[in-house]
Amino acid sequence: MLYESLSQPIICLILSCVGLFSGIIFDLKNILMYFLKKNKILNQILLFFAIIFVFFIYFFVNLKINYGEIRFFTIFIFFLAFSIERFVSQKFLANLIIKWYNTAKGKRDARRKKMVEKV
Repeated sequence: MLYESLSQPIICLILSCVGLFSGIIFDLKNILMYFLKKNKILNQILLFFAIIFVFFIYFFVNLKINYGEIRFFTIFIFFLAFSIERFVSQKFLANLIIKWYNTAKGKRDARRKKMVEKV
């Protein structure tokens, strides 16, 4: 019993890292959808594979570090880290990346316009 209690902080740390990584997977899906002009069918396909991949990662890591014991705190830690990453990325990172992309696109269009005017 004591051995299982001693490993719980490590289990929490690893599962929180896995939750953050799983949130990054959903961010990559959203970035792909931004560049693919929000195709609804492709969005559903990518969402399906992202969810399957996240559940596979969670259960594989839980099997390796926690010997397959599914406890409330493991699920809670995973989804808490996942939710924090999704909130932070949607509120801050996504808006920043979109602004950078639009700025770069505007500068590129301005250069192309100058090149056309010179010719």
